[in-house]
Amino acid sequence: MVFITTVARFSYDSFFINTKNESHHFEIKNYNWDYIIFDESSMINLPSIIFAIFYRYFKKIDTKFIIGGDPFQIAPIVLTNHKGWSDGNIYSMVGLNKQNSFVNPVTSPHAYKINNLPKQYRSIQPIGELFSQLTYNGKLLHDRSKSDSKAIQIMKLNLKPLTIINFRISEFHSIYKPLKLKNSPYHIYSALFIIEMMNFLFKNLFLSEIKDYSIGIICPYRAQQNLIDKLIGVVKIPKNISISVGTIHGFQGDECDMIISLYNPPQFISDSENCFLNKQHIINVSISRARDYLIMLFPTDPEKRFQTEKLVLLNKINSIINADSSLESNFIQYSADQIEKIIFGQNSYLENASFPTSHQDVNVYSKLDKKYEIRFSENAVDVQIKNQLD
Repeated sequence: MVFITTVARFSYDSFFINTKNESHHFEIKNYNWDYIIFDESSMINLPSIIFAIFYRYFKKIDTKFIIGGDPFQIAPIVLTNHKGWSDGNIYSMVGLNKQNSFVNPVTSPHAYKINNLPKQYRSIQPIGELFSQLTYNGKLLHDRSKSDSKAIQIMKLNLKPLTIINFRISEFHSIYKPLKLKNSPYHIYSALFIIEMMNFLFKNLFLSEIKDYSIGIICPYRAQQNLIDKLIGVVKIPKNISISVGTIHGFQGDECDMIISLYNPPQFISDSENCFLNKQHIINVSISRARDYLIMLFPTDPEKRFQTEKLVLLNKINSIINADSSLESNFIQYSADQIEKIIFGQNSYLENASFPTSHQDVNVYSKLDKKYEIRFSENAVDVQIKNQLD
């Protein structure tokens, strides 16, 4: 018999087995399972997995445990800031969360049997090699080659499997300034830029004989995701294209043909590993969801006030690509201004077409002078669009 449940229900849930003559009731934790398999184990909090293992031990129930997953995927979400528990999982407990764990996996204090699965099957080789070098010491093997990807053509815009677009952040202009909505960081310009870029892609994307194509937009923070998710509703999406907008946590275990990873920064950037955009598993998940195309939007600060150089892992991605000729040949880099020039025929179009202002207690809306009128406060963001996107 195979029974599938969540680890949260293991401690209290039960089930019935019905036969022709009678019905038997069993508690999950007390049933005589031969094997218990934990999947996506990086996301299981320590109390849950420890209870499941040690309860069986103390009850002297002979069970073999198989713990499957990736130490460098999303950590458990727990309601605590305590250093020992906030990101703790079974891998951190036995010491498998270290940078060289994939090359030389050693557990402590007991030497458990470890089976490494060195081949990844999602991403084509250039994308796979990027996160292989970023997180797995360059030891991953890749099942898919570049020729295995879905062939697309985009008029006027040359995209490579690896594409970086640098967008501006600024302390002195509201459209470029990192802001907060209910304590969640967001960035107005990058949200508008993605919407206009999506509108352009949908009008100029040639899919040949491909019946369906999936695009995922990944944001680091909930406020940015909500802003883009609302704005994408004004874009006419072709029937053969599906689009998903989510946070990095929401994309755990997911994949799309094209991934657009946006890294809008918080108001204060730190080079600490506790900074959200400097967490290895966060960046690793965000770049490993793409099957064929990975577009990364990196913040850049011409005024040198936000110290974007402290975004250590984003800068490391740039270094990895530039140091590997096989990656560099599959890579192209743009500034957001260059993309605006391609889409609108002019640089800084979105800056000129937007009117950002603070959200007052009373707001009176009349005919818009700009394409985008944005009113924002710490508790709300309003975006008015003059017309449907052209």
